[in-house]
Amino acid sequence: MTQLRGRLASVAVAAALLGGATAPAVMLAPVAAAHSVLISVDPEDGSQLDTAPSRSC
Repeated sequence: MTQLRGRLASVAVAAALLGGATAPAVMLAPVAAAHSVLISVDPEDGSQLDTAPSRSC
């Protein structure tokens, strides 16, 4: 009977750790999705450039 209690305690601890690690990831995921909105473009859409833009990286 004590082996069963030990296993149940281990499973309960594992479930609590997994839930504790998963909950923040699920709750914070929508915050990151808010950054996927396009605010502006430069040059304007449809414009033609005389020369290619320089690389900044």
